[in-house]
Amino acid sequence: MEPFIPEDEQYEFREEIETLIHKHSRENTSDTPDFILAEYLTDCLAAFDKAVRERERWYGRYVLGAPGAPGERPFPRASAAPPTRSTERRDVVAA
Repeated sequence: MEPFIPEDEQYEFREEIETLIHKHSRENTSDTPDFILAEYLTDCLAAFDKAVRERERWYGRYVLGAPGAPGERPFPRASAAPPTRSTERRDVVAA
């Protein structure tokens, strides 16, 4: 479940991003319309927000307004410990 942001606020935010892109002519390099870039950037922000919520859920912490925050049902933990990163480098080829 995504945090609820009223549709009019989402629209207003995207419009402001679009205006800012146009003001600074940032669409010129890619020859992409302002509204497409604004939508892309707001989608990136939403994806980042989701990643932060998932990270916090993994560590058993809460993000204000996210499902499982205090006052709501807590998230179940996926496992007792977070995964460890492998130190093995797969991109190095032995000579």
